[in-house]
Amino acid sequence: MKKILSLFLATTLLCCLAGCKKDSDTPYDYDLSEYIRMPDYTAVQAEYDDPNVCTEEEIDDAIFQVMLTYAIFTEEEGRKAEPYDKVDLSYYCYLDGQVVEDLTEADTAIVIGQKTGDALKETIGDALIGAAANETVFTEYTFPDDDYYYGSYAGKTLQIETEVIRVSAAAVPECDDEFVASLEGYDFQTVADFRAVVREDILQQKLDNKMYAVWNAFCREVEVLKYPEPELEQYRQSYLEKYESTAAQYGVELEEFLTTYLQTDYDTFQADMQAYAEESVKTDMIFIQLSRLMNITISDEEYQAGVEEYYASAQAEFDSLEEFIEEYGEDVLRENLVWDKVLMQLVDSAKP
Repeated sequence: MKKILSLFLATTLLCCLAGCKKDSDTPYDYDLSEYIRMPDYTAVQAEYDDPNVCTEEEIDDAIFQVMLTYAIFTEEEGRKAEPYDKVDLSYYCYLDGQVVEDLTEADTAIVIGQKTGDALKETIGDALIGAAANETVFTEYTFPDDDYYYGSYAGKTLQIETEVIRVSAAAVPECDDEFVASLEGYDFQTVADFRAVVREDILQQKLDNKMYAVWNAFCREVEVLKYPEPELEQYRQSYLEKYESTAAQYGVELEEFLTTYLQTDYDTFQADMQAYAEESVKTDMIFIQLSRLMNITISDEEYQAGVEEYYASAQAEFDSLEEFIEEYGEDVLRENLVWDKVLMQLVDSAKP
C-alpha cells in the first residue's frame, strides 16, 4: 500500500536507486586511509527522536495535514491571513541583491502551516500571517549547510519579497469513516484503520530522520586529507554533461544558458561543479571505507530480497523485475545493498 502522508515519504539520503545510479566505474580500489581520516563509527552521537515512539498527538497532527489537502478555500475580501488559509501570491528570491530566477515563482499559492517538506515555502507561508491582499511581505531564509534538495544554495541566505494577491479561508473536512473509505488507492474502512497506517508512516519517517541525522553527524567528523583526481574528474564530467544537455534542450550554449536562465556565470558554475564532485567523492570514500572496516558482504539471499524490495519501490517504471535488474546491473545493485547495510549498521550503533 502506498503511503498516505506525502510529508512522510522516505527521504533520499545517499544513493537512492529511484533517483540516481551510482557509477560502478568508480572503484576506489586502493587504500583510502591516505585520503580520509574517520572517527570511531561504533558510537556516533546525533540528535533525533526515538523512532520507536509515536504519540496520539503526533497522529492527530499528521491526519490534520492530510485533511488540509482536501480543504475547500473561499476568498474573503479584506481578510488578514491566518494559519491554514490559502494565500495566492508571487514571491521573489534575492541573493546578494540579484534575483534568483529558479527560486522565484509568480502566481502561485501557499497554504500557511501546510507541511510539504519544502522549508523555503513553509518559511514564506509563516511570514504571511496577518497580511492581506495587495500587501508586500519581506522575510529571509537560510538554507541548511547540508541541504541536498537545493544543492548549490546550501548555507546561503535569501532575501524574499512576497506580493499577496488574495487570501482564502479554509473549510477542512471532518475525518470520519465515510471520508477515509472514500480515499482512492486505499482500502480503509474506519478511522482506526487510517490511524494505524499513519502511525506506521510516522515511525518510518522518524527512522529516516535518525538515519539522516546519524549520517550527517558522522560525516561532519570525517576529515578529507586529499581527493583522488580520477574520481573527481568523473563526477565533474557527469555534472558538466547534465547542464550541457539541459542547455542543448533550450537551444543555447552552456554559458548562455547559465547567464540567461540561471543568472550565474561560468566561474560560479565551475565552483559549484567542484563542490559537487568533492562532496560526491567524499560520500563514496566514507561508504567504501566503512564497508571495508565493517567487513560488509551481501549473500545471494540478501541480494535477492534486496533487489525485490528495490523493485517494489520502482515497479511503476518497469515491466518486470528482470527489466529492472537489466537497467541497473547486478554490480550496481549489490553495491547499493552494501551501502544500505553500512548505513543501518552505523545507525544501529548510534547514541542519542
